[in-house]
Amino acid sequence: PLRLLQPKAVPKRLGTSQRKPREPQVPRSLIKEIFRHFVKMPVTRDAFKIVEKCSERYFKQLSDDLEAYTHHAGRKTVEAVDLEVLMRR
Repeated sequence: PLRLLQPKAVPKRLGTSQRKPREPQVPRSLIKEIFRHFVKMPVTRDAFKIVEKCSERYFKQLSDDLEAYTHHAGRKTVEAVDLEVLMRR
């Protein structure tokens, strides 16, 4: 008699993911292109890593401040006025 093939049991995945969710980042190529445009000379990899790190911190702080300004004004949408006030500060 022939045996019927049984499908293999697939182990179930746990509900939690092993990876930490990552925040969106400014593309490295964009940071590099902008920085090279203004520097107009070769940049070492180590120096670029520091520039990239500083850029990420700058934009993170900028977004946190804009969120605080918008929340303080009682709105849910960031407006150009918020950015103007932040840049004056």
